[in-house]
Amino acid sequence: MSSNIEDGVAQTPHSILLHPWINRLNEVYFRYLFASEERKPLAIDFLSSVFADKEAICLSGKIVDVKVHTEVPLSTCSQLLTNFLDLEVISEKDEHVFVALMTTPEPVSVKGDLKSFIGDNDLFYCSYLISRQDHRISDLEPLPEAKPVMVVNLLQFELHTDREQYHSRYEMRETTTHALLTDLFSIHHIEIPKCVKGSDPAKQDSRLRQWCYYLTGNKNFSLRGEIYNQLVEADFNFVNDSKLMALYRTQEDVATRLQGLLTHAWRNGRDEESEKLFATARRLLDSGMSKEQVQQFTELPSFLIERISRS
Repeated sequence: MSSNIEDGVAQTPHSILLHPWINRLNEVYFRYLFASEERKPLAIDFLSSVFADKEAICLSGKIVDVKVHTEVPLSTCSQLLTNFLDLEVISEKDEHVFVALMTTPEPVSVKGDLKSFIGDNDLFYCSYLISRQDHRISDLEPLPEAKPVMVVNLLQFELHTDREQYHSRYEMRETTTHALLTDLFSIHHIEIPKCVKGSDPAKQDSRLRQWCYYLTGNKNFSLRGEIYNQLVEADFNFVNDSKLMALYRTQEDVATRLQGLLTHAWRNGRDEESEKLFATARRLLDSGMSKEQVQQFTELPSFLIERISRS
C-alpha cells in the first residue's frame, strides 16, 4: 500500500510498531528513551512536538539541544508514583529553560480535590527547578538571574473532565485582564487517554498525538522518517539488552506492587464507605452505564472500575 507522507506522518493508519507490548511509560524505558545522549534527537523531537501543539511562553526559538541534569528518584510523592526527568532545553536563540518531564499514573487515593493535588505536585517540581539555580554561598549575595522552569506532565488518566482538549497550559496571569505576570514558570498537562482516543478533533494529525500513540503502543501510530527509524532501533536494542529488560521487569513488578499496596490501604482505611461505593458502581455498571460515567459518578479510580466490571 502506498501512502503520502506530510511532515513525517504517514497518511494511512498503518503501524509497524515492533514491540507494542512495551510499557514505554515505565521508569526504566522512559529514562532510556529520553535521558540518553545517544537518543537526544528523540527528546528534542518529543519536546518540540509538545510546544508545537501548545507554545511555550518562555521559548521562542527552535529546540537544538537537551541536557539531562540530576535525576530525582521515582515516587518522590508516594501517592502519585511520579516518574521524573530533569532536563535543560536550549533553543537556537540560546534560550535556556529547565523542564521537568514527568509521567503520572492515576492516584489511588488523595486528600481533597484531585486537580489541586496534581497541581500542588507540579508546583513542587517547579520550585525544585527554581531553587536548584541558587548557588549563592551567603544570603547577602544578590539573587541570580533565574532561568524559566516548566513542567510537562504526561497524565495517564483523564484529569480535566470539563474539557475535550488533551493539552492544557497553566501560567501566572491576572484574573481580570489576563495579563502575564511572569514567564518564569508554566505547567503543561497532556492527558494521554484523551490524546490517543482523539477527543480533540482540531488536532487529529498532530505530531504530539503520534508520540502518544507510540508511548502507549497504539495501533494508529504512523510516524515515519528518521525519528521513526530511531524509535524502531531504540525498541529493538532495549528488548535485546538483558540488563535493561531485567530492570524493566523489576520496575513493572514494583509499580504493580505499590499500586496494590495503596489500593489495599485505601480500602482498609475506609471499609464501610468503600464497600458502599463498590456496590453502587456494580449496580450502575449492571444497569448499562458506561465505565467512564460510573467513574465520574463514584470518583473511583479507573482501574478499580475495571476490576469491578470483571468481578
